[in-house]
Amino acid sequence: MPLYLITTSEGIGVYRDGEKLLFLEAKSEHIPEIMEGKLPREFVDEIEKRFKGEEILVDDKRIVEWLSQYLLVKLASDDDLREIKRIRRKIKDEMEEWNRIRDVSIRMTRERIRRASADRDKLIIQAIEAVDDLDKSINLLVSRLREWYSLHFPELNDVKDHEEYVQLIKKYGERSKFPEKYLEIAKSSMGADMEPEDLEVMRSLASRIEELYRMREELVKYLEDLVPRVAPNLGILVGPLLAARLMSLAGGLEKLAKLPASTIQVLGAEKALFRHLRKGKNPPKHGVIYQYPKVRGSPRWQRGKIARALAAKLSIAARMDYFSGEVVADELKSDLEDRIAEIREKYKKPPKKGAASRSRRR
Repeated sequence: MPLYLITTSEGIGVYRDGEKLLFLEAKSEHIPEIMEGKLPREFVDEIEKRFKGEEILVDDKRIVEWLSQYLLVKLASDDDLREIKRIRRKIKDEMEEWNRIRDVSIRMTRERIRRASADRDKLIIQAIEAVDDLDKSINLLVSRLREWYSLHFPELNDVKDHEEYVQLIKKYGERSKFPEKYLEIAKSSMGADMEPEDLEVMRSLASRIEELYRMREELVKYLEDLVPRVAPNLGILVGPLLAARLMSLAGGLEKLAKLPASTIQVLGAEKALFRHLRKGKNPPKHGVIYQYPKVRGSPRWQRGKIARALAAKLSIAARMDYFSGEVVADELKSDLEDRIAEIREKYKKPPKKGAASRSRRR
């Protein structure tokens, strides 16, 4: 049976009796040569290596002229042309089937990636809850340390930063060993003198608290790396920590994406919401999104409106992260900034009491 050389946009194939013996996939740089009736030199070498001395039939005169210097090539007769056409139809059918399979595979891969991202939000939830647990533990232990160490050096409570306070105790212990700016206060301290072993226990506690601070920093760094990969729009819009807290409160990225903006606005304010529903108290204007600087730093009469605008953008960001993956956070952030500027301009002064009450009733 003769050999048939078939050229396609996907590559070059050599067939015998309808069966593919060799297929050389065309790269983008090969296509211009193939369209001109020429074969890339590496293709010629491979065909020559496999089929040297055998007659090869083709349906393109240009290829005959090009290959005849290397191989035994002839132009196909009418009967052979019919066979080549049949092989081309078979190749076309195979390629269409392959394209269908490829499209399905791409869709399945995208779905797996989306689900993998959704699964990774569970890692985010655990990490942010660990951060919150550490915050509670640190605050509890620092309060205990301050009360304990105040027996020796109560004036040090003027240092309001907890981490700085802990580091000072860990490093110096005895008040007389503190740096120069504290010595004058230390000399006239109202605190009691203590034995070195008592102070050593306090320094040990301070050392353990400092380790908790370092652990918290590591978790925050982990979240700063992970959140942009799982929820880039949320991360850019409100920062990785607040984005993580919203996912945690909602129960995951999927659930957050399906919540209305009005619910996102009060996530984290469930107790206040229940009081409103049960006892008719004023409804909460915001939940955990109060941590967003533009909400927290605004006058109280603007916060609800800014929180509502932010919740609307968060709702869009969560849906884009879960259902699409397209990053539109810069546009959302720009729109939000414009809306906040509009609110601040429109509501510069606080409303009168009666107007505020009527607004709440509405």
